[in-house]
Amino acid sequence: MELFEIIIFGIMVITAIITLSFSIIDFVKQKKVANKIPISFLIPCYNDGDSVGETIKGIYDVCNKLTFEVLIVNDKSKDNSLEILKELKKKYSFTLINNEKNLGKAKSLNNLSELAKYDTLFVIDADTILSKKVLYDLMARISKKNVAAVSAPYKPRNKSFIAKMQEIEYHFLSFLLVITNIFSTMSLWGGCILIKKEAFKKAGKFSVNAIIEDMDLAIKLNEHGYKVEQSFFPIETYVPDTIKSLYNQKIRWTSGGAQCIVKHYKTYLKKPLYVILIAIIVILGLTYVILTNNGFALLINILKIILFAYMAILLYVITSTVYLTIFSVKMHFYDRLKKIFQLWYIIPFGLIYYPILIIVSIMGFIVGFIKYKSLEEGTRAW
Repeated sequence: MELFEIIIFGIMVITAIITLSFSIIDFVKQKKVANKIPISFLIPCYNDGDSVGETIKGIYDVCNKLTFEVLIVNDKSKDNSLEILKELKKKYSFTLINNEKNLGKAKSLNNLSELAKYDTLFVIDADTILSKKVLYDLMARISKKNVAAVSAPYKPRNKSFIAKMQEIEYHFLSFLLVITNIFSTMSLWGGCILIKKEAFKKAGKFSVNAIIEDMDLAIKLNEHGYKVEQSFFPIETYVPDTIKSLYNQKIRWTSGGAQCIVKHYKTYLKKPLYVILIAIIVILGLTYVILTNNGFALLINILKIILFAYMAILLYVITSTVYLTIFSVKMHFYDRLKKIFQLWYIIPFGLIYYPILIIVSIMGFIVGFIKYKSLEEGTRAW
C-alpha cells in the first residue's frame, strides 16, 4: 500500500471512530418528554388514495393519549383520494381542505400551517405510518430549547428487491445525518418532520422554488441559528417500486441537492465538519495525481483514487447498516441476527445499485445546476 492510500485509510478510520462516538453519545442520552406536546398534524395528499387511510389511522392510534389535531389538504388529486378522505372524515375528526387547483406540496403545506392551532407542527406524508417509538423520540428531541426541527429516516414498507436496495441506501443516509446531531444536521426527511411553528415561520416556511423543500428548510433553519436533529428510529413509508419512479425520485433529490448547495453555499462553508474532510481528501488526491507520472499512469492513478473512495463508501454502508440495525430497532437478539445476515444484499447494492445511483446522481446534479437560475423565488419547482 502506497503512502497516499495509507494516509486516506488513516483519515477514514479516524473519521469512523469520531462519527461513531458522536452517534453513540447521542443515542445513549436520556431523552425524557417533560410534557406531552400538543401537535398539529399536516398531511399533504396527492393521488394517495391507496395509503392515506393507513396514515390517518396510524396517527389516531398512536396519539390517543395526546392533545392533537389533524389537517389534510387534497391537492387536486387525480385518483379517488377526495372520495376516500370524505368517507374517512365520518370516522375521524380531521380538517379537510380541498384545493381547487394543484398548488404543489410546499405551497399546500404553507397554507395548511396557517390553520394549525398548536405551536408544534408534524408534517407527515400520506403514505407514511407513524409509530409511538418515532413520535416520542421526536417529541423528546424537540423539547430541547435550541432544537427547532427533527425528522425520522425512512423504512420501506414495500418488500421488493428495489425497495431493499433503497433500505440500504437510507441506512447510509440516516447514518450520515445521525452523526451530525451533536452539531446540527443539514437535511430533513420530508415525509416526517416535527417542527416548531415559530421557527417554521421565521425560516420562511417551505420554499416553493425548492426542488427538495425539506433539505432547503433544514438549511434555512441552520441559517437562522436553530438546531436540526434526526431520530434513530425509522418511520415506515412506501418507496418507489419501479425503475422509472425510482429514477425520477433520484433525479429530483440530487438536482435539489445541487440547488441547495449553490443557493446556500455560504452556509456550507460555515460548517467545517462537512468542508475540512472533503478538502483534505481532495487536496491529497490532487497532489498525489500531479506528482505521479503523466499520460496513461495519470489515468490509472485517478481510477485508483475513485476505486478507493468507492470501497471506503461501501465500508461505511456496511457499518451504518449493522449499526442502525442494532441501535434503531427494538427487536429480539435472534431478529437482530437475522437482519444482519441479510447483509448479503450489500453485494448487489455495491455492484449494481450504487454505481447506477452515482451516474443518476451526476445527471441530477447537472439538472440542479441548470435549474438553479430558472427557479427564481416564488417559482414553483415541482
